[in-house]
Amino acid sequence: MTRPPCYVVSLARSGQRRTTIAASLGALGIGFEFIDAIDASTLAGTDVRADARAGTRSGTSRSTGAAALGTAERACALSHRRAQQRLLDSGADHALILEDDALPGEPLPRFLDEGHHRLASLVLLFHSRARVYRRAVPLFGATVAYPLAIGCTSAVAYTLDRRAATALVRANTPVRRTADWPLDISGLGAQVVVPMIVGHPPRSDGQSTIAADRGDRPADPTRFITGDYLMRRWRKLRSHRIS
Repeated sequence: MTRPPCYVVSLARSGQRRTTIAASLGALGIGFEFIDAIDASTLAGTDVRADARAGTRSGTSRSTGAAALGTAERACALSHRRAQQRLLDSGADHALILEDDALPGEPLPRFLDEGHHRLASLVLLFHSRARVYRRAVPLFGATVAYPLAIGCTSAVAYTLDRRAATALVRANTPVRRTADWPLDISGLGAQVVVPMIVGHPPRSDGQSTIAADRGDRPADPTRFITGDYLMRRWRKLRSHRIS
């Protein structure tokens, strides 16, 4: 089976990260293309200026609806949108998207060669705070996939098809929420792979370029009276956390 194209989201100035991820993917025999990430330190990208004019606002649970996203968060979201748009501009049906500090594991080529990226519109190969329904889909060996019950975090490594890419690009135009994710991806039928076949360095290692930009934000108390919140609580009760 033909492998999907692999796009690595990376700042053009991140020489060491590019060298490391290139070596890792090369050792696994996976070809890839770098997608130049939006550089928040310069705000040079036209995408950033356009979204700034549109009045970027955050819709995440970390902040109120009136709280603007940090510059680095906006740049990160725009960078993933650029990679997703690259799939839509190509003739491919699916793509593998990695951040440049991802740690691809040895099972990744098998996952791609056996076509498991076609399992769902969106498949998370790395995930954080994921809650899933107890309906495991066997992949190979001890590796299985679970349907995501509610939205989770981390966009370090995932595969997606054109339907998911279209939905994500639309939800992030203009950017209103962070790259992980601009909408509740459980609504896209997202699946998460267990055990994760792509790793990530501990956050304490200073890998994240947006953690400091996020900071502490007050939660929006009105979220407790919305239909979305009640539905999320119901899904949470029916699921269990696996990351």
